[in-house]
Amino acid sequence: MIIMTVGVFDLFHSGHLNLLERASELGTLIVGVPTSEGAFRAKGERPIMSFEDRFRTINALKCVDMAIGFFDNTQLDKLIEFIQPDLWIRGDDWKEFPGFTKLKKMKVPIKYLPYTLNISSSLIKDKICSEQCEKQKKY
Repeated sequence: MIIMTVGVFDLFHSGHLNLLERASELGTLIVGVPTSEGAFRAKGERPIMSFEDRFRTINALKCVDMAIGFFDNTQLDKLIEFIQPDLWIRGDDWKEFPGFTKLKKMKVPIKYLPYTLNISSSLIKDKICSEQCEKQKKY
C-alpha cells in the first residue's frame, strides 16, 4: 500500500516524527516537502529552516521510503496524480490542506492521525521569541 503525506516540517520535532512513524506502519511512505516559496504560498509565512535542510531531514528518516520536493499546489496535484496513493495521512489538526481537493476528486481515502499535544513548530517559535524578549528586558 502506498501512503502519502506532505508537510513543511519546519523545526522538526517529535510531533512530526510521531506522524511519520505511524504513517509508515501502514505501508510504503512517500512524503512531499514544499520548497520555502511553496510553503510561503500555502501558509503565508516562510519556514525558518531552508528547503534543503528540511528535505534532507525527512529523506534521512528510516520511516520514510521516499521524499519528494514540490513548488506549489499545482505541482502537488500532479504528484498525487502520478503517484496514485492508496491512502493519504494527515494530522488531525489540519482538516483541509494543499492537495485536499485533488484527493477527494480521485477518491483517495484520508486518514487523520491524532495530533501530538504540546508540541508544534509554532509553539517552539513562540517559546524562543518569548524567552528572547524576557532576556532583552533584563538588560
